[in-house]
Amino acid sequence: MARTQVRKVPTLFIIGGAEDRVGKATVLRRFVRLAGGRRSRIVLIPTASSFEDEVVASYRDVFTRLGAPDIDVVSPPNRASAHDEDLVAVLDQATGIFMSGGSQLKLS
Repeated sequence: MARTQVRKVPTLFIIGGAEDRVGKATVLRRFVRLAGGRRSRIVLIPTASSFEDEVVASYRDVFTRLGAPDIDVVSPPNRASAHDEDLVAVLDQATGIFMSGGSQLKLS
């Protein structure tokens, strides 16, 4: 009998912004759970923000508090750097990718 491999369909989880990071963090808690909880590999892309260091620290704190074991950050400084094999590998292995707010033009 042949076994069929079931492939998990990725979930697109869109947050409109101004989510609660301090209190119950209901939306972010669900994101961590969908990404795999304690087995998640979350990648944060803070490129759109003008305050990358603060954004990284803030989301690292909340995702860690919600059970994510480690947070990787991918923030290429320019379009050419976005093709770096190491950065692409980090994204390929992610179970959840979180793009922070800010100027979305910076992402393009």
